Amino acid sequence: MNTKKIILFVAKITIVFLAVYYLVQKLRKSDWSAQLEQLNVAVQTNESLVFISAIIVLFTLLNWYMEAYKWKYLATKITPTSFKLALDTVLTSLAMSIFTPNRIGEFGARTLHFKPEDRAKGLLLTFVGNLPKMYVNGVFGFIGMLYFLNIYIGFTSMQYVLLAILIGITIGVGAVLYFIAPKWLPRFAKARFVRKLKGGYELLNTFTAKDMLMLFVLSTVRYLAYTIQYYLLLRFFGIDIPIGAITLVFIFQLLVISMPIITLFDLVVRSSAALFIFGYFYANDAAILAAGFFSWALNFGVPLIIGCILLLRPGYSFKMSKGWL
Repeated sequence: MNTKKIILFVAKITIVFLAVYYLVQKLRKSDWSAQLEQLNVAVQTNESLVFISAIIVLFTLLNWYMEAYKWKYLATKITPTSFKLALDTVLTSLAMSIFTPNRIGEFGARTLHFKPEDRAKGLLLTFVGNLPKMYVNGVFGFIGMLYFLNIYIGFTSMQYVLLAILIGITIGVGAVLYFIAPKWLPRFAKARFVRKLKGGYELLNTFTAKDMLMLFVLSTVRYLAYTIQYYLLLRFFGIDIPIGAITLVFIFQLLVISMPIITLFDLVVRSSAALFIFGYFYANDAAILAAGFFSWALNFGVPLIIGCILLLRPGYSFKMSKGWL
């Protein structure tokens, strides 16, 4: 085990330890009887309970529809792929990623559905597909921090303008790098691997600015679906969060995606992060934890169970020519 892996492993263990410690301390200090009563009243007196519940579920479906469609769009670069097969691949790969940090195993698992000679190129596709996700999280995360710092901390007009310009330049440079990424990637990070990979260099060069824009749009729609759903869950459980404070969800997502997390402890780390960010402004820890749990369950837990069921179905095999039938 080299030094880099040791440092990463220690970082993951440290994050899990701190998350558990922070969560336990918050739970010990909370007035659970009063908070659970508030939570119960908020749910029972919600006149739009059924409607909001349906919208929340629809956002989950939209979330995974976008992810499956994005993988279909990418996989078609190698072989024609139906939406049904792309969805099958996404869900089964999620099931196989449970024991890997930050679900990185999900990307490798997706390549198993390609022919053996195309799996290395499939890894390139997963990497390209992850770029818009990182960029979208960065863009909205920075916008969230700009709004948050201005509203809750306060800046002079000059400070705000300078910070806005700095963030704008960062986002602009990121946009340029993102849209030309398939062109410069082969020349920099692991360029030797890409050039040695048969067809790898040619595959990356098939991506145009239009392709990158399409991937960006799909990732943005998925991001907004998750964000709005999380906001509605907070409201659903009685947290009177104004629409402008949705930027806290932007910051929450940026924080979570920036941390190396052991997947098995994903819910613990997310719960601690949610209490750290939302608990600073809203006192009902029970409602914050409930919103976080249902967000996790709808967007990870349920799809994970479906993926496991698909993996265990009779006759299943990792072939691009087979789907659910």
